[in-house]
Amino acid sequence: VVKTNVISAIANLYYTLLMIDRQLEIVTDMEQLTKETWDKMQFMHDNRVGYRSTAVQSAEAAYYQVQTQHVDLLRQMRETENSLSLLLGQPGQAIPRGKFDGQSLPTELSTGVGIQMLANRADVHSYEMALAQCFYDVQTARSRFYPNITITGTAAFTNSAGGAVVNPGKWLLSAVGSLTQPIFQHGQIVAGLKVAKMQYEQAFNNWQNSIYKAGNEVSNALVAYNSYSQKAELDGKRVEVRKKNVEDTKKLMESSTNTTYLEVITAQSNLLNAEINEVTDQLSKMQAVVSLYQALGGGAK
Repeated sequence: VVKTNVISAIANLYYTLLMIDRQLEIVTDMEQLTKETWDKMQFMHDNRVGYRSTAVQSAEAAYYQVQTQHVDLLRQMRETENSLSLLLGQPGQAIPRGKFDGQSLPTELSTGVGIQMLANRADVHSYEMALAQCFYDVQTARSRFYPNITITGTAAFTNSAGGAVVNPGKWLLSAVGSLTQPIFQHGQIVAGLKVAKMQYEQAFNNWQNSIYKAGNEVSNALVAYNSYSQKAELDGKRVEVRKKNVEDTKKLMESSTNTTYLEVITAQSNLLNAEINEVTDQLSKMQAVVSLYQALGGGAK
């Protein structure tokens, strides 16, 4: 359990770092785009009659807002690197890593996984062993109904210690006593068997519930993976539309008085949000794979 949890935490933090790197790239590009918009509106204010200073101010504020996001992302990156360094047992430092878009994820998770893979989970295995122990306890309680008498194939009389019996009559009395002993202890033996059976039933229920719980966690991870895969694909289409919208809005503003500066700023803001959402959904997709690994007891060998 500890191994699985540590590996899952490391994977999630690593993927989070990749997401932050990608978001920094997006915000950096948006910084340049909003700066160009600010400069263009300043130029139009200085050279076009009737172009209001409020347009320039709004463009400038939009640029500063994007810069604020940049600063926040740098802080998040440093904090995530420190957390990951701590899990790796080393001082806080920069973490070497790949690219967000270059990660290889499973492509066929919609078909599900075999239930036998749940046996790797420590909790399921523990309940399974408890069930096995209760089963043997039931068999032990059931065996107490029978007296301990041995008759050899040569018709020799032996006691429980395996020694020869000198006085068969005395042995018969002893045998009868051992036969009637379970009758006198019948209530106690029956009670012991009932307790063992109830403990077995409880152990079975615990084991069965652990299977249900594990199955739900696996199912949730699979559903999340497929859901975020679909969302990321739709977000990608939305990003392409927003990019085209930004370009077209800028052209309209330059050539027509019907398009205002607010439309340009709004278009850029919508593009930034769409790109950030796409990356966030990609991260959630990666984390769903980590959750599936954890739900299947991936740390077990």
